[in-house]
Amino acid sequence: MNLRRFSLYGLIAVLALALFITAAPQLLPNVAAEETESETPEAENMKENPEEVPAEEVKEDTQPAEEDKAEDKMEEPVEEAPQVEAVAEVKDGEIMVSAQGLVRIQPDFATLRLAVVAQAPTAAEANNINNASMEAVFALLKDKGIAEEDYFTSSYSIWPQTNWDDDQPQVYAYQVDNEITVKVRDIAQLGDIIAAALDAGANRVNDISYDVESTHEAYNQALKLAVERGKEKAQVLADALGVELIPVPSRVVEGSESNYGFMNYAYDAKEAAPAMGAGAPPLAQQDVQVNASVSLVFKFK
Repeated sequence: MNLRRFSLYGLIAVLALALFITAAPQLLPNVAAEETESETPEAENMKENPEEVPAEEVKEDTQPAEEDKAEDKMEEPVEEAPQVEAVAEVKDGEIMVSAQGLVRIQPDFATLRLAVVAQAPTAAEANNINNASMEAVFALLKDKGIAEEDYFTSSYSIWPQTNWDDDQPQVYAYQVDNEITVKVRDIAQLGDIIAAALDAGANRVNDISYDVESTHEAYNQALKLAVERGKEKAQVLADALGVELIPVPSRVVEGSESNYGFMNYAYDAKEAAPAMGAGAPPLAQQDVQVNASVSLVFKFK
């Protein structure tokens, strides 16, 4: 009886174990589903979108990368801003230079400024004295062969000479200045003409200048020299820059012509005449300088 009961219990246990084994695969998915339902919405969102990361995690992950980038930027050398002039020259492919040419030539004539200065108690008396002296100077110029078209009156003035007593002006005389400009074509006679004019009544020499009738040929020479000098300067700059210069300028701007041959010779003849005696004053002739200037623009490769 006991043996039979034991066998019956054993058979029931075996059947129960077989039933559990058979039902286990169906029970396990339900358990997994329950565990999935118990997770937070954020976790579900992460599983559905695995590429998205919470903001806090992104900040923590990317901060070292940003610091690395900042360090890289600090290590890179900072370049200075280029000069505007250099950029413009390189961009335009041009070299701009300016140059001058100078030619010296012998003068053709001299220009002399003589004056008669007279004083008298009245303006009329001073004027009469001055007129008499100037007429004598005119006669002297004609005797020296100076044509009437080669001299003219360049200034004439009368003004009172005053003393100040007790803050009140007192006129004691009147002064008349009469100046003429004389063109002396024979430069060798210049000293003699000055001495003769002083003897005739002139008592002031203001200045002497030298010039030529035409500077056309001399100016062309000076202009040629200026262009050659400009080309030379441009080539030196191109060699320094390491570029190939196109020898023919793309633009040429001519400056204004200038020529000068001036010698200041102002003195009061009343004081100088005794020291000079009757002879002509020694004069040193000065050459006329003709100047030309140009601005050249060259292109380079």
